[in-house]
Amino acid sequence: MYKLGEFQLLTIVGKSQGGFFIKREDEENAVLLPFGEVIGDVEVYDEVMVFLYKDTKDRLVATMKTPLATVGELAVLKVKEIVEFGAFVEIGLQRDLFVPLKEMGMNLKKGKSYLFYIYIDKSERLCATPRVYDHLSTDHEYKANDQVTGTIIRINPEVGVFVAVDNKYVGMIPKNEYFENFEMGDTIDLRVIRVREDKKIDLATRKLVADQMSVDAEKIYSRLLSQGGKLYYHDKSSPEAIKAEFQMSKKAFKRALGRLMKNNKIEIYEDYIEKKDD
Repeated sequence: MYKLGEFQLLTIVGKSQGGFFIKREDEENAVLLPFGEVIGDVEVYDEVMVFLYKDTKDRLVATMKTPLATVGELAVLKVKEIVEFGAFVEIGLQRDLFVPLKEMGMNLKKGKSYLFYIYIDKSERLCATPRVYDHLSTDHEYKANDQVTGTIIRINPEVGVFVAVDNKYVGMIPKNEYFENFEMGDTIDLRVIRVREDKKIDLATRKLVADQMSVDAEKIYSRLLSQGGKLYYHDKSSPEAIKAEFQMSKKAFKRALGRLMKNNKIEIYEDYIEKKDD
């Protein structure tokens, strides 16, 4: 039986003006391998490794080219077009991959890339879905303070940001570590805070306190200089205002102010902070 969306070894049994006909011994009907999908020199009776998908007329067609993902795999793919009944994403083949409307689950943006899972639907169509959480694994060897990269797959302001670590593993940035303005599909560098008993990974965008303090202090000081040496933020400012302006917690903000004070760079007043004269 031919396997849609997978690589398989088939035999060239004939040739036409458009390409080669290839088939399995146990199949009656051959599949077209267009000349434009051939890699290298091949002849009738050669065995070739091909990937099978369907053309615009819903017919099986073969290619020797390698797609960005096969059935059962996860891959970051770019949205090429949004239509009334779903979307199409680029998979590196002549025909784009369909994302059914019922599977979208989010407002995909044309031109932006997201993590997708490749599957075959009930109508025997090769499709993609951004609903990938249930297809992520917990079989990893990460530990606290490891540096990782992840793709954002879901945002719940009440819980946190769900992340596919290395596009494979279940991770989350908890609400109390969520300061930046992320979007679905963003790829970000992260630090492992902890690995839970169920092997799900808690993450942070921020470095360890000692390292992050210098980064935060530099961020505040740069903002101070850009505003002419005075900022109307201080150690009594609200956590919400600090988060909105600096993408950090109030605790981190106060630590950074302390670093700047220690380095003799600022003065703190009741309603503002000011650059200290050199």
